[in-house]
Amino acid sequence: LGYVGNLGDRLDTDLIRAIATARPDWSIVLIGSAHRAPDVVMLQDLPNVHLLGVRPYDVAKSYIANFDVAIMPHVTNSVSAYMNPLKLFVYASLGVQVVTSDSPNISEVRNYVTVATGAVEFISAIEHVIAGPKVAAPQDDLRDISWDARIERLMALIDKQSNTPPKHLFFELQRGDRAVKSDVIRRSGLFDSAWYEARYQDVKALGMDAIEHFVEVGEALLRDPSPHFSTADYLALHPEATGGLGPFVDFIVRQANMRSVPSPSRSPDGLMRYASMRLGRPPVRLRKEFDLATEQHFTMQIESALTRRRAEIDGTLASIVMPSHNRRGTIGTAIHSVLAQAHSNWELLIVDDGSDDGTLDYVETTFSDSRIRIFQTERRGVSAARNRALREAKGRFVFFLDTDNAWLPHFMRMMLTYLITCDASCGYAANLLMSAGTIEGYLGDPFDWTHCLRANYVDLNVFTCTRETVETAGAFDESLRRMVDWDFILRASRSAHPIYAPAIGCRYNNDLDDVTRITNREPLAYRAVVQARHSGRHGMAQQPKYRVAIKVTGSGDIRELRSDCQIGTALGAAFEALGHSVRIDAIDHWYATPPNHDHLIIAMNGPERYQRRPGEIGVLWTMNFSQPVTLDECDEFDFTYVASRGLATLLGTAAKGRVLALAPP
Repeated sequence: LGYVGNLGDRLDTDLIRAIATARPDWSIVLIGSAHRAPDVVMLQDLPNVHLLGVRPYDVAKSYIANFDVAIMPHVTNSVSAYMNPLKLFVYASLGVQVVTSDSPNISEVRNYVTVATGAVEFISAIEHVIAGPKVAAPQDDLRDISWDARIERLMALIDKQSNTPPKHLFFELQRGDRAVKSDVIRRSGLFDSAWYEARYQDVKALGMDAIEHFVEVGEALLRDPSPHFSTADYLALHPEATGGLGPFVDFIVRQANMRSVPSPSRSPDGLMRYASMRLGRPPVRLRKEFDLATEQHFTMQIESALTRRRAEIDGTLASIVMPSHNRRGTIGTAIHSVLAQAHSNWELLIVDDGSDDGTLDYVETTFSDSRIRIFQTERRGVSAARNRALREAKGRFVFFLDTDNAWLPHFMRMMLTYLITCDASCGYAANLLMSAGTIEGYLGDPFDWTHCLRANYVDLNVFTCTRETVETAGAFDESLRRMVDWDFILRASRSAHPIYAPAIGCRYNNDLDDVTRITNREPLAYRAVVQARHSGRHGMAQQPKYRVAIKVTGSGDIRELRSDCQIGTALGAAFEALGHSVRIDAIDHWYATPPNHDHLIIAMNGPERYQRRPGEIGVLWTMNFSQPVTLDECDEFDFTYVASRGLATLLGTAAKGRVLALAPP
């Protein structure tokens, strides 16, 4: 007798022990992981029960084929009630007789198994099966419950949903083709079995070899064979790979015989294939691995295109916009990355936005390259600084680089080659995100305007466009204190679809602890402003909707009795009437939400004072003279409401934030 599968909390060890004790001449073989299953491990004290541990899928199938009877002794609990006993289908497909506990999910093969309850009935059923003739499930029935049939039905639903014809032809491989495919993948050395098993937990649960699982199931589900290969992205670039042996083997064959890879010199639309990529899924905000195979192939196409058009590309002047405010400690790295560019026909426009830390002196004394042009302005913000640089720009294309980031040496040449070859007016590359010297991940996906409106995934540091695109889009919005990059990209992409270069172009500093960065310092509410502004792309702009948190000083039962809670409730109702989302936080929940979650904070004045966090628009609300407010407290908030006009006038003359009176004018 034998069982293959997870030996955890679904296995009825009491039933197995009863069978083994009642029939000592029967051998019971259990194959699978008994991790954290002490009751299963204790079955080894019975001489006719054998725990063999996890076995490779092919080996496990050999054991199954030699079982006299396959048993599935499952307990009845919340796990077994909703599980799908996949091994039952394997038993049936190998012609092995099955005796099983009852389960809601065996209806598809109920006619070809024997269902039993309790030890006596189980033993009787096993004896009956051994003595009687074998009853094999018809091949047509088995085919209908096979992985092939299930995946075909799944893909038919997906194709129907997307209103596109079926493209997943590689699901129709014959058994012999699968053997060839497995062998090709195994010999290539490109499949990372350990990574695959760790990423997809069902591989071990099914007791399958990783490559066999990928061939039988994984690739059909668009799973990746290694951290360096994206099945979905490869299919987006090579839709013809849906036929034959599938995308991964298609890639292996191309790598083994690079002459089969279409080169731009013979195929003018080589780069156009990348330029025509569209996003058929939500973008990945932070990738833990990058598709190096696609990057390598894209780079080959770029090099070939550059060979044909080198004179035009080398002769193209590019303007680089670099705003700076108090960045003496970081700007040098950014400038050096510009000096290291393979493309040398550029002008670097540095606009110093009122620095007082010696940034301007450092740049002027350290860098003498005539291509660097420096402009000094009064402190007006990053948008004004960029706009000054754009007014001075002379190049055909415009690039943007912030002082805390660094380009890779090939970036500008790659992007100019890509855009000029594809006759595109804007595009962007992928980003390598760094924090405290370690890699956090990668950012990069083809462009989709709707997805970009929901949340930006195109970084300005790897974005480039023609000067005409800038003129059409308009200048950076100097009224926005945050999200200005996102706002500009949404405007630039209205009339020109940005093309995505699937290669890393920049090392981006993602240090969230750097409080000098505008990303960490300015209010998150500007995200709602940008979204509302661009939601009117095809009509009137919408009013922004904010997440408002009102901080009251009471807690527990006394909270409802406090005047600040009553006022907070009234304020909340007023905000909700305008369509905003409101939450009232008692003192013990003031900091329960993460920073940057709420757009607007209204802090009620009381004996305890809410400490405003970066990224929040803060309002301090005072109600009476029993809790006086100080100038320092006014400075911590954008707005302070006080009880009288006289106090508002007094504080307003010295406070950094605006002080307003609650009393009517």
